Amino acid sequence: MLKIASERKKTKLLTLFLLYAQNSTNADYFHKLTNGIFSTVVQKGYNLLIRQQTADEKFRDILLSSDSDGFIIIAPTLNSFVIKELEITKRPVVVINGRSPYLNWVDLDNISAGLQLTEHLIKLGHKEIAFIGGIKSNLNTHDRFKGYQLALVKHRMVFDPNLVFYADYEKIKAYELVKNIDSNKMTAIFACNDLMAIGAINAIREKGLKVPENIAVVGFDDIEIGESFYPPLTTIRQPLSNMGKIAVELLIEQIEKIKGKSKGKKVKNVELKGELIIRKSCGAKQ
Repeated sequence: MLKIASERKKTKLLTLFLLYAQNSTNADYFHKLTNGIFSTVVQKGYNLLIRQQTADEKFRDILLSSDSDGFIIIAPTLNSFVIKELEITKRPVVVINGRSPYLNWVDLDNISAGLQLTEHLIKLGHKEIAFIGGIKSNLNTHDRFKGYQLALVKHRMVFDPNLVFYADYEKIKAYELVKNIDSNKMTAIFACNDLMAIGAINAIREKGLKVPENIAVVGFDDIEIGESFYPPLTTIRQPLSNMGKIAVELLIEQIEKIKGKSKGKKVKNVELKGELIIRKSCGAKQ
């Protein structure tokens, strides 16, 4: 078990861990999150160190040798080694877009958002709705898929496992996936992020079909390009900057409690709601 002494000199340094799967294809997502993190860190008089870290046992050594007062981690995979190590560390930790019963976290209500987005397509008359998930082991993908399934159950629609795909949150993978599947089997696509939605739309066009006339497409996150892309994307807007802000505030609150030698480690969780943004890609009248 990892043991780090709680009596240590405070450095006013925080560390943000970006896991190996978080790459430049998700730049807009991380830009919005880190904007909220950076601005709040500066406002609170702290410094921030960013580390790119693969999910392996070297992570334990990094924690042991780190001078940081606390750690932030973004969108870890389910049952990841990194989360297990953070759960047993004595240092303050906050998880963004992920959850643990032992750590503070800030997250979107992805189940409700997935349900709302799928239900929007159902109300537009769609019955064959394909789901394109991100990384299969990611909690966001898992919960959005759960919301998708709940919407089908709520509207007494048959779940078809042949309409479920995964493209790792990457535009090119979604493009290749949609290009190679039978478009006649679906009337709509729910992509777990906007980049995959854009990749899907590009593939649909190459097949000589139109969005939304032949296939409606919705995304998730509300990245900047989604509004200017044609057709503009229907999506779920995540309050990403606010998530980053809240994460830093929760982390510093933990650090200050340790400074004041408060007894006990009370976990705080913040769940935020997404906002459905309706544009032309779903075919709804605006």
